[in-house]
Amino acid sequence: MHPVPELQTPRARLREVRPDDAEALLDIYGSPEGVRFLGRPPQTLEQVQTRLQRMREEIDRGEAAFWVMTDPGADRALAYLGFFRWDVPHQTAELGYVLAPARWGQGLMREVLPMLVQYGFEALGLHRMEARIDPGNTASIRLVERLGFRPEGRLRERTLQADGSRDDLLTFGLLRPEFRPDDLR
Repeated sequence: MHPVPELQTPRARLREVRPDDAEALLDIYGSPEGVRFLGRPPQTLEQVQTRLQRMREEIDRGEAAFWVMTDPGADRALAYLGFFRWDVPHQTAELGYVLAPARWGQGLMREVLPMLVQYGFEALGLHRMEARIDPGNTASIRLVERLGFRPEGRLRERTLQADGSRDDLLTFGLLRPEFRPDDLR
């Protein structure tokens, strides 16, 4: 699965992740607002570069498929999204996505994720997708439920925060037969 194909919607372009995307992705991973629901402290440029290198290795091994989202006709990364924790024998993967805070509330993920989920089921052969979401991230919860994901439980104290506190994560799942791209709720 290398390289990932470019995908388009009217307001977004998904393209392969490149090492030079680290600086743009620092807008997300380097800001407290950008990582608020990720269960990790803000990162440095070096940490983001390391993250992209690890993801590139997982993509090369066929264990992940990730894209960056840009505006059509532009090249600066606005989001990082795709599939990871890929269990190939069981045809399952976790769907993950982060968007630059400056672009929150514009409906971009609502536009892009149905296409990405459909790609995961049809092109990647997934049978099941999972999403883990911070209970406070109500916009993301509404989004995955709109896509047909069903609540499956709570992972108690799953993430450790920089201040030593722990937060829960909610789990959601979607099976291929349940996904209806033309009938989004």
